[in-house]
Amino acid sequence: MSDDRFEEAVRAAARRIAAQPAPDSLRTRLALIPTSHPHRAARRGSFADVGLGGAIAAAVLVIVIVAIVSAGLPPLRGPAAAASGSPKPIPSTPATPTETTPSAIPSISANPVLPDSVKQVAVYDFEAELMAASESRLFGVRVESSGGSAVIFRIDPNGTVTNQLVQDPLAAYYSSLVVNGSSLYIGTSVISRFTDQADEIIRLDSATLSVTARKKLRGAVIGLAADADNVWVALADRVLRVDPNSLAIRSTTAIPGASLTLGEPAVNSFAHGPDGLLLTVGAAGNDVLYRLDPTDLSILGQTNLADADQVTGLVAGAEGAWLTAADWVQTIDSSGHTVTRTATPALQAAAADGQALLALVYQGSSSEVLLRIDEAGGVVGSTEVGDTGGRIAVDGDDVWLLNGPSVIHWKLVTP
Repeated sequence: MSDDRFEEAVRAAARRIAAQPAPDSLRTRLALIPTSHPHRAARRGSFADVGLGGAIAAAVLVIVIVAIVSAGLPPLRGPAAAASGSPKPIPSTPATPTETTPSAIPSISANPVLPDSVKQVAVYDFEAELMAASESRLFGVRVESSGGSAVIFRIDPNGTVTNQLVQDPLAAYYSSLVVNGSSLYIGTSVISRFTDQADEIIRLDSATLSVTARKKLRGAVIGLAADADNVWVALADRVLRVDPNSLAIRSTTAIPGASLTLGEPAVNSFAHGPDGLLLTVGAAGNDVLYRLDPTDLSILGQTNLADADQVTGLVAGAEGAWLTAADWVQTIDSSGHTVTRTATPALQAAAADGQALLALVYQGSSSEVLLRIDEAGGVVGSTEVGDTGGRIAVDGDDVWLLNGPSVIHWKLVTP
């Protein structure tokens, strides 16, 4: 077909489509387009060289857009597009606890191969350095830029947000957060070059979000865990079991081969699993997996890890435990041995969901996917969740992800 005949065909198609009534949404979008564009296109040749081709391409593009909208296909949306009326950011210096309510946001399109793992519920416009979930509530910590205070917040099941400013010279060193019924526990990891203060474990009331107890420690907190009656603290060379209220040490055990000396093997990940406390010890990598009795902290077993230099941490819940690495997760059985390994390319974060694992993986183009992996190691759900911040908290069917300057609440599709 000659250029003249092709151009005429394009114009005829445009006239046919233009005769159809345009949807209101399209009219609104077109009304927002300025009559003159502020940017000039780069020169690639004379207008005579590109004029006809550009006009035809533009006409084809208009036809495609109009045809898509006329056909009633859904518009494209960003992965975390929030509805109007979302809550304002937490004030930096609240005098008393304040409350806001969330706004619903549209769900992201489902993965075409696997069923969705989660669906979106609401978005909250604030950031969090630490997050932990319990009893369908999310607790979080946002350290102020001064480093001498932090905002502690709670999101209740009805969506109400309560926050409290806590003045603390160690706020910049908050490193771990765990929830246990009526209490929050924060552990610190002090950088000795910047301060000579000792590390601490701090207890806060979950209702008032105020500090109720503190205890100094002999080293940085590597991890925290808790149940109804106990709080466990992992340091670089030992594990402590402390009283949930007074923080008095009930029992302690030194971990073989672990040291407080920089560069020496040390405890580098810690979790409370269904079959006891789990921790990994290593220097350049995680060389050994230990399993401890939760009460007297005696060592129940140890496993030398294959691919130790690849292991990045531990994830555990009430019914399962996993090793994590940069590109895979591996189930840990009741005896402390590693079994099924599942590929999780560019793993960003993970959290336990009963017998299943939720793994946040990077898929490129500034977007992550939340995979749900069952106890057999099979991927049973997948949802694109946008550009998240590598932080995840899970409780029951509630899932919380950091997404840029926002925290997004999700629900498991199949709890």
